[in-house]
Amino acid sequence: MISDNALIAFECMDTIQKSSDRKGKFCAYKLDLSKAYDRVDWTFLEGAMKRMGFDEQWIKWIMACVTSVRYAVRFNGALLEPFMPTRGLRQGDPLSPYLFLLVGEGLPTLIQTEINNQALKELKICRRAPGISHLLFADDSLLFFEANADQATKVSNVLKTFERCTGQLLSPNKCSILLGNKVSEGDGKDTMNILKVEKESFEEKYLGLPVPEGRMKDGHFEPIKERCHKKCNDWCEKYMSSGAKEALIKSVVQAMPNHAMSVFKFSVSLCDDLAQIIRNFWWGDETDKKKTHWKAWEKIAVPKHFGGMGFKDPRLFNQALLARKAWRLIKYPDSLCARFLKARYYPNGELTDTAFSKNPSPGWQVATAPPPTTSAPPAANSPTATASVPEKAEYSCCLSPPPIRNANHSQGSPRRRSATATPELPPPPHIRYHDALQRDWGTWVSYITDRNTTRRIWLGTFQSAAHTTWKHEVQNARLNDNDRGGLNFPLGCEEPVPKFFAPPSRFRAAALAREDREAWNAWRPTAPTRSTWTISGGSTPNAWRGRRRRTPCTRGAAEEGAPATFDDFDD
Repeated sequence: MISDNALIAFECMDTIQKSSDRKGKFCAYKLDLSKAYDRVDWTFLEGAMKRMGFDEQWIKWIMACVTSVRYAVRFNGALLEPFMPTRGLRQGDPLSPYLFLLVGEGLPTLIQTEINNQALKELKICRRAPGISHLLFADDSLLFFEANADQATKVSNVLKTFERCTGQLLSPNKCSILLGNKVSEGDGKDTMNILKVEKESFEEKYLGLPVPEGRMKDGHFEPIKERCHKKCNDWCEKYMSSGAKEALIKSVVQAMPNHAMSVFKFSVSLCDDLAQIIRNFWWGDETDKKKTHWKAWEKIAVPKHFGGMGFKDPRLFNQALLARKAWRLIKYPDSLCARFLKARYYPNGELTDTAFSKNPSPGWQVATAPPPTTSAPPAANSPTATASVPEKAEYSCCLSPPPIRNANHSQGSPRRRSATATPELPPPPHIRYHDALQRDWGTWVSYITDRNTTRRIWLGTFQSAAHTTWKHEVQNARLNDNDRGGLNFPLGCEEPVPKFFAPPSRFRAAALAREDREAWNAWRPTAPTRSTWTISGGSTPNAWRGRRRRTPCTRGAAEEGAPATFDDFDD
């Protein structure tokens, strides 16, 4: 994954900048290939596929696709005769990225040969860590080697061989280098002269992520916030409908910070700023006018089946993405990233039961993600436990707990299990049977009761350790974002349930609003459903609500509760 590559790169950079031993004499060399796709040599590509063991017929098919390209040049308004090139991959072709990976395999092969011959040295950040000499992702290449004239000469020879065989060409002016804190001035100048690097500087971004420099402050992520703000300002001029706003918020604005959120932990203030940008765009159309928020953010940033709009809370979503990264480290312990991070941060333990260093690298944010979502199962003899929990149930810091079941449930078919729905809670009479079949039955599942008690159980979402998604981690983050103690009352139930299995307080108010849930669960088109949700949830502007908010109405309505528009209210 791209985030694994970035995590390893940031850890290596942090090591060479802070290390006081021999690791501080290494450097990071970022390559820049000029027109990488256009310079791919067809002969080398065919030879690489043969060397890798591809079938002859398959190679013929691939080369037929590659060599079928034709170009024509327009001269004085007329097209000249088409001609066939002898190199290059077509931009936009879905096959081109995979073919370029085959070409790029030549560089790590040459580097590994030099390492086996003990001509180059790998960077090992600690004793048990695997050696890192290069990190490749598509056409982005990052090399690590000791900064001296001998090592730089070896690297230069490897790059020249790679250029000669594959047809690629480096742009020395665009390449960047990061020298370790223990590199002497003479070795640094010799390395830069041999590699033809003009000045010691490293790019501000690597793989689309800001390169950590000390503490990661909000200023490093300012471009992300500016892009979101600019997008919303451009859209505000078009006076979109609520449906168009919802689609753009979910598909564009909330997707912009996802890449950075999967690696770094955003501050609370930055998450609040991102949420404010979304709120202002949702409730208003003009950029220079204060917006009236007719419904709290905590009530709309929840799933629709709980009465919200389904917007993502940036803070919880960031926490969920980091928890998923921690889950990948647990699920795939043999991956390079997992072995690399384990050797540095928890060599003698596991991610879930290790006390981490107080001064980790800025890129190591996975260690801070599990604690907010860590949950312990209720004790078997706890007075607040409504059912027993299996003794061998395993709880991970980033996995959802298994659902509570009655200990007397049969082990046979689910139909024979003695968990019955509460009879006094039938579907509302105004919902017909065929409409009820289309409903989200998750609401009614929450009414399932224990066989030996009268308390209703909030069923926790169980996600197998074999797979997890960011949606499940968001649910975990919500469940652990409970700021109240004691017992809770989910979904309008009179009977309390334990805090561990209760819905979080952030969307409990929305869950208690039956009208909001019924608006989304009803079987009708989206536009009328959204209007019903707006009316039932009390987010329509009128004179009565304006007076409650102490918002003066310029054109107001004479009668209390009469309809008004957003333009009727002053700032």
